[in-house]
This record gives sequence, structure tokens and C-alpha cells, in this order.
Amino acid sequence: MKAKVILNLLIVGLFSSAVVAQSKSQVLLDKVSDQMAKHSNSKVEFTYKLDNSEADVHQQTNGTVVIEGNKYKLNLFETTQINDGQKVYTIIPENEEVIIEPFVEENTEITPSKMLTFYKNGYSYIWDSLKTIGKKKVQYIKLIPDQISEATEVLLGIDLGSNQIFEIVQKTTEGSSITIRVNSFENDMTLPSNTFNFNGDQYEAQGFYIIDNS
Repeated sequence: MKAKVILNLLIVGLFSSAVVAQSKSQVLLDKVSDQMAKHSNSKVEFTYKLDNSEADVHQQTNGTVVIEGNKYKLNLFETTQINDGQKVYTIIPENEEVIIEPFVEENTEITPSKMLTFYKNGYSYIWDSLKTIGKKKVQYIKLIPDQISEATEVLLGIDLGSNQIFEIVQKTTEGSSITIRVNSFENDMTLPSNTFNFNGDQYEAQGFYIIDNS
């Protein structure tokens, strides 16, 4: 009888701890969301790192992305990608081609437009480790996708001093680890009206091949 009582207390204790951890995670993520909601647009400079030990793939580069609502302009790996809210234009100078595709977004997909808000839908939360990185206190929250996706889990690192995202580490089903570390934020900029526009004539004049899959 005593063993059953102790087991029941243990189950209740573990469940209560999980609820508290979930609640703590939600409170911190709400602070991050509130911080992001203050801004009409954002420019993020970041470091992108891809590691897959099994395939012996290790890549690292810097990138920038300008985000306004669900629109974005991304520069990464000498490629520019523009999302005007309806279509995505991938401009690859090395191949002299432009690929046009419809803009479709899944809940758990970390796209440039959702880089700062992707965690709001499609995940359950687990309170993870607290680390000191440089002068920053970074609290990590583990995100587990609610549905089957390419990501098996995502670690979201939050700078407790600014309540802004510091780092995103995504583990994939292919055994890859993708890390995006934020180097700087710039918010509420006056953007040129054509920031998210794609000028097809300009690239055709330069001899680019336009692949329209939209």
C-alpha cells in the first residue's frame, strides 16, 4: 500500500514539475513575442552553421534578412531570396537563374519570415539549460513539433537581458544540426518601397534564365 502511495505521489510530482516548466517556457516566450510585436520591421544579421557528421558536411557563413510581416529579403550563400507575400523568388547569380515558387508555409517550418516567431504555433515546450555566452545570459527552451516534420527538435536560446532570440538550433531527421545565431538586430527602419519587389525584366536583360513554378 505504501509503495502505491509513494508511486502516486511521484507521478503527481513529475506531472506538476512538467506543468510548471511548460508555464515558465510560455511566460518567457510571451515576453519574446511582446518584444517582437513592438516593431514594424526588423533586419537581422546572423551566422548560419550546418553540421552533419555522418555525411561529413560542415558549413558556416554569415547572412542578413529583412522581415516585414510575412515578407522578407534574405541574403545567404551568395543567393538572394525575396518573398513578396505571395511568391518566393530565389536569385542564384552563379547559375544565372531565378526560381519562382508560390509562397506556402507550414506551422513548424522555420522560414525567414518566421525566423523570429516560428515557435508560436505547432510546438510543445520543455524548459532547458541556462548558459552564459560572453556577457549574455541565455535561457534555452526545447521545442518539440506537435506533428511529424523535418525537425525532430529545436533549441531556442533567448537573451534574458533583451528578451530577444539569440540562437536557434534545429535537429533534423537526416542527422543534421542547423544553428542560426543572431549577431545584431535593427528595428523599425524606413525601407524603400521596392524592398520586397522582384523585377523580372532586370534579370532577363542580364541573361538570367527564369524558372517559373508558380
